[in-house]
Amino acid sequence: MSLLLPLRRLSSEPSRPAVAAQPEPVRRTLHLDGAPLLDDWAARVRTAAEAMLLVDASGRLIALSASGGELLGLDPAAVAGAMLLDLVEVVDFSASAVPVEDPDVQLAPLRAVVTRRLHRGLVRLRAGVGLRSYDVVGVPLSDGAGAVGFFVAV
Repeated sequence: MSLLLPLRRLSSEPSRPAVAAQPEPVRRTLHLDGAPLLDDWAARVRTAAEAMLLVDASGRLIALSASGGELLGLDPAAVAGAMLLDLVEVVDFSASAVPVEDPDVQLAPLRAVVTRRLHRGLVRLRAGVGLRSYDVVGVPLSDGAGAVGFFVAV
């Protein structure tokens, strides 16, 4: 933590105590119409032709495209608001498909939320369609409110 101190005090300035700097809050970017960025992305994801999803900063599924729902075997309208890791199970690539110990690290959109960086990975999921491998990309939103995930079955 750094302190903000005046470099020099001029004789005409009154004495002021040093003020501790406060951490920057997570900024929620607003568009011109006042809607939060997360709401804007949710509308775009729901109508996208690509297989994609949107999670918020807590890992809750905000939106899933129709093709994404088809690829995962999930109904986009029914699963909105659920925790992503309650809908899909990340498993290893062994024949027995054992659940991984750290699924949030393995799943690119969730990792992108935490690190605020782009992530990509090959992941094996157990979901509505059964067991399948996916190439997944997670892109964090600029305001830290969540991440968009793009995926394709491999």
